[in-house]
Amino acid sequence: MKYLKQVLFFATLLVFGLWGFAFLVDAINKHVDYAATGIIEDSLASNAAYDLDTLSKIKELLARGEVEEANAIIDQQVELKMEMLKACVSEACINLRDSRNVR
Repeated sequence: MKYLKQVLFFATLLVFGLWGFAFLVDAINKHVDYAATGIIEDSLASNAAYDLDTLSKIKELLARGEVEEANAIIDQQVELKMEMLKACVSEACINLRDSRNVR
């Protein structure tokens, strides 16, 4: 009984400390998720812009009748995308790579 007040005080302190720590970890996790989402969206937008530029160039070449040069760019882009699939590490990407038989 002599130490009951001290034990209760430290138990209460521990519970509130862990509760506060859980809120801190949750806030950090939300911030990291937000930052990662921004990086992914920026990467996807940059990739889409690059692809649009490349497709526009191919369309221009085809309109001028320069089929061989357009084919060369298409082959280059196919090879680039295959290399990107080979380097991926996420489960969805690996499944896509396997379904396309990329080795």
